Amino acid sequence: MHPRAKILKEHTDWFVYDKLHALTDGLKISNWSHFPIKRFLLDIRKVEVQKYLENVFESLFVEIGFELVKLDFLYAIYFNSQMSISESDDQLNKFLTDLKKRYPAVYTVACGCPLVPAIGAVDSLRIAKDSSIELYFPRWLGFLGYFINVIHAKIYLRALIKNYKERVWSKCIWNLDLDFFIFDKARGFSKKDLSLLLRLIKESNGNVFLGGDLTKITDEDKKNYIYPLLNIK
Repeated sequence: MHPRAKILKEHTDWFVYDKLHALTDGLKISNWSHFPIKRFLLDIRKVEVQKYLENVFESLFVEIGFELVKLDFLYAIYFNSQMSISESDDQLNKFLTDLKKRYPAVYTVACGCPLVPAIGAVDSLRIAKDSSIELYFPRWLGFLGYFINVIHAKIYLRALIKNYKERVWSKCIWNLDLDFFIFDKARGFSKKDLSLLLRLIKESNGNVFLGGDLTKITDEDKKNYIYPLLNIK
């Protein structure tokens, strides 16, 4: 929850606290590193929290009509020092399984999620780091432009290949999500890089969504990237 969320003021007992009675930040990478922004952790063990989340999803899927949901930062539950890893596994699996049972037609994409609790509980699993450069380099480095993009592209591809090799076996359990495929030349990916990305996405046989302004895609890019992605000749 956002630090200024109304629910934090009205239901302080719904949240997770540490031994010093400080709110637990769920938006972090590890116990030692944090994002500049904070999101405080709800205690999913509480019946009131479970009911609140049920109402949230009821609003999204029934009242509004969303047919796909990406559930991110699912590892946050493991920062609850009051729970063991085993209990966190069970709570996360229960949350995902109950959601899928209640809304079987909604396509679920789990992100930032340990593998074991997601088995049999989600349609798709994100297995790679973010491809967006904005998440890794501060905006003030933007003046370096293309040079920074090239560096990021190489770092991203190296990590993607490693994650892919370690987790491609799991495509028999869920659809793999390798994050989005950017073929904007200014992003620093060479034609060789893009061919590799395209091959990995096709080999993974996972999610294929189209986004961005499709009217601005050139015929050459459609032929080289969009049509092969969709198996259009």
